[in-house]
Amino acid sequence: MLRVLAKLHICKLTRESHRYHHFCRYLLWCLRTVSSLTNPVERIPFEKLETIDDHSIKFHQFRQILQECTSAGDLLSGMSVHTHLVKLNINGFIMIWNKLLSLYLKFGHIHYAHQLFDTMPRRDVVTFNTMISASVRHDYDAFELLHLFSKMKKEDAKPNHITFSGLIGACNGLIALRLREVFHAQTVHCGLSSNAFGGSSLVDGYAKQMRLEDAIRAFDEIIELDLVSWNIMIDGCVRNNSKEHAVRMFLQMLKGNARFDGFTLTSIVKTCSKPGDLKHGMQLHGCAIKLGLTHETPIHNSLITMYSKCEKGMESPIKIFGSISEPNIISWTAMISGFVENEQSEEAHAFYKEMLRSGVRENDFSLSSILPVYGNLANLDQWKQIHARVIKSWFGLDLSVNNALIDMYSKCGSLEDAHLVFMKMEKHDVVSCTTMIELRPAW
Repeated sequence: MLRVLAKLHICKLTRESHRYHHFCRYLLWCLRTVSSLTNPVERIPFEKLETIDDHSIKFHQFRQILQECTSAGDLLSGMSVHTHLVKLNINGFIMIWNKLLSLYLKFGHIHYAHQLFDTMPRRDVVTFNTMISASVRHDYDAFELLHLFSKMKKEDAKPNHITFSGLIGACNGLIALRLREVFHAQTVHCGLSSNAFGGSSLVDGYAKQMRLEDAIRAFDEIIELDLVSWNIMIDGCVRNNSKEHAVRMFLQMLKGNARFDGFTLTSIVKTCSKPGDLKHGMQLHGCAIKLGLTHETPIHNSLITMYSKCEKGMESPIKIFGSISEPNIISWTAMISGFVENEQSEEAHAFYKEMLRSGVRENDFSLSSILPVYGNLANLDQWKQIHARVIKSWFGLDLSVNNALIDMYSKCGSLEDAHLVFMKMEKHDVVSCTTMIELRPAW
């Protein structure tokens, strides 16, 4: 039956074309029936495909069908279309193949997507960008992406800002860090370093490498800065512990009449970490109120941290926490850390128990924050209970959590338990080793 459709596009006589037309409609009706068996989406227009004067199928309508399959979550119908396209032996219409590639990737079938990619009759920049983005999401190493990029160059598919954004963002391994400079050179060669999308990826990449000066230079190359570019640059300054650069960028942003959002304020508030920064932090709090951004939980969380570090006592953080409609684990952790910062162990412990009663589960950060509290509580049973929770929560392998456990046991004078935690750790850092060295005389 499918051979009939393959013959349809080479028919030279209109009469012959019409003879096969009813077979075509019957096949498309069958495909529509397959779709209804898996996901009854009546709007998938299989029946709308029809022949035209040059006796070919309106193949561009397959693109719409695949879009409907993707939107409706109908993988089986999409695979039926794939089978149909293979039988028709279509070499053109690359947009249809790209849609099919996106369909497989949406359902997480990266292996099928790779098979389709390798057998596609032709590939363009959209094809390669789709595969690069998917490879980044599935944690493929940078050298696999370099292979894709090399193949892209061989096939004369001109890379664009989306290509380099994906490639640069994947350069996080120790060896792959050098590749970022290679891709940076390629963006300059292609004239894309001044693009906001590609340039922002470079800024973010260098900032994560703690190469702030290189990040600033990449930022200065961007011709038309947008909100995302400013936010990435300011956040990069904060991550590199450069309050001076972060504030300077924020003021430069305001002078350029660029509007800022909640993410901008959340980043810049993090620069306020000492009592002398309280006035600056309160001004930023006023900006959030004025712009109506105080309904955003991340801003509340950053303000809780700011006030707990810059202001004596926890009165302001408690008020801010009470105004959050739906506090998340970061909100609870910020409050626990604030109580610890202000040496209020009993309040931190009570708050932690309230968090558990509310149904919020710990993460590695919250456990690292609460464990020092138990070091100040002279209760062996409570030490064992929190250690048991660490083991059950699967965060017992986390380096920071184990360091906090060692610190807790050392403060409690339970050196045997501290040594046992140290010996069971898969890896150690300077904190864990220094703590054990300090305990050595007592041991």
